[in-house]
Amino acid sequence: MIIDHEESAGPQQCPIEVLNDSSNSLIPHVLVSHPKSDEPDSTANRTNPTLYPPPNNRDDEGYLALKEGALYYVEGMRLLSSEKTSESIACFQAAEIMYLHAASRSNIQSFANLGYLYHYDRCAGAYFNSVDPSKAESPSEALISAVLELGADERAYYCFLHAARRGHAESCYMLGDLASSGKGCQKDEKTAFEYYMRAHDLSLKYDSVIWGNAAVRIAMCYERGIGCQKDLNEAHAWYARAIKGLDSSTHTNGRGKSKMLDAAKNGMKRVEQRLS
Repeated sequence: MIIDHEESAGPQQCPIEVLNDSSNSLIPHVLVSHPKSDEPDSTANRTNPTLYPPPNNRDDEGYLALKEGALYYVEGMRLLSSEKTSESIACFQAAEIMYLHAASRSNIQSFANLGYLYHYDRCAGAYFNSVDPSKAESPSEALISAVLELGADERAYYCFLHAARRGHAESCYMLGDLASSGKGCQKDEKTAFEYYMRAHDLSLKYDSVIWGNAAVRIAMCYERGIGCQKDLNEAHAWYARAIKGLDSSTHTNGRGKSKMLDAAKNGMKRVEQRLS
């Protein structure tokens, strides 16, 4: 069994078949399948299994593995919303393996996705950990083998860090959250503030949800003096900016949009009351 389960998690049947003839690979070769329907009770009725990596190994940038991982993750979230906890964990475990395949091919988005999977402990501690560092054949695989020796919080930190260093804006504000709380890393409020600023600046040209999310966090920092000098006028300006970004987004509820928009509006009211 390649997936280690904590006693609290209990044994689960992972909806991905691991092949025994992949002993020379850091991440095992697998057969993937997905439900034929989006209904919660359709898990048993799955598509015919397909091999990954494909026979010609043509997934150089990891986008196929990323897509397969995302499908498993969505399936896991659907099952979780239906309170099918054990089934959801099995899907998240499958998502982890596919994201690791993508990450081994230096796919930056997959590192961010792994960061979220570990940050929210989607597998309840039952993560993939059966790797032989000597099988690492690239810098990405060497990083993966090192990360998989850590706990979930530390895994999240290093996955977000790797993506952030390569310009992934969303990973930057997640790193800010980790640095602000000290989860998986040393608490450092100044560094958290800097990551929020970097997330905002990196995403300005292409994603108002990301820079809107970052702006809310920056506003909170100015309001409370977290990692910066307390400044209610700056806080007010950043809350206004956050509302503009989140309100203008075409995403219905992407990346916690509704929750963060409410936080921005409430923050604006608090600051206005204190400035009046």
